[in-house]
Amino acid sequence: RDGEVFTVTLERREVETPSVEYELHGPIGYMEISSFSEHLPADFDEAMEYFTENEIEGLIIDVRNNPGGVLGSAHHIVSKFLDGTVMRMLFRNGLKLPLVTAEMEERYDMPLVVLVNGGSASASEIFAGAVKDNERGILVGTKTFGKGSVQSVAELTNGGFLKLTTSYYFTPGNDKIDGVGITPDIVVEDPGEQLEKAFEVMRNEIG
Repeated sequence: RDGEVFTVTLERREVETPSVEYELHGPIGYMEISSFSEHLPADFDEAMEYFTENEIEGLIIDVRNNPGGVLGSAHHIVSKFLDGTVMRMLFRNGLKLPLVTAEMEERYDMPLVVLVNGGSASASEIFAGAVKDNERGILVGTKTFGKGSVQSVAELTNGGFLKLTTSYYFTPGNDKIDGVGITPDIVVEDPGEQLEKAFEVMRNEIG
């Protein structure tokens, strides 16, 4: 640095970022999910406990710029809001299998608005597609990224690896996600107006 050579000792440690941030806006709860991490279900349940205690009438979930993550976490969140098909998986042999929601002691029935954009990918699209196709909520924003494929990695004898696409995700309504994306119910191109529109839609929903 500036021509000087010096030694620095670094400490390696795991850095965890919160997967959920949430706020109360009167009778409306706002939750931003930054990634569908392994610890998202616990963070989500904590946020929903807070919202339930404050008796919210509607919920906005923001998955804009959420690159995805663990399928199991998306499955958990979808199962908290509906009973039905989460998505469908198409395999190379033509077999298409549905993934249905898990059994839950309690499901939330308040009006739901989901914010999406071109940075919403993979598990975010599974969540958004399930909400839209099951008519469980309203999607606001712009078309999602379009990442709906499953890769399997095989180790080669020479030390290399081979990554193969082994299946594709489809929405419950049989719409392909990969390379297509999900178009929201209400398209709002201006990023600065998307959240405002989500609150406007929610206020209409709760009257």
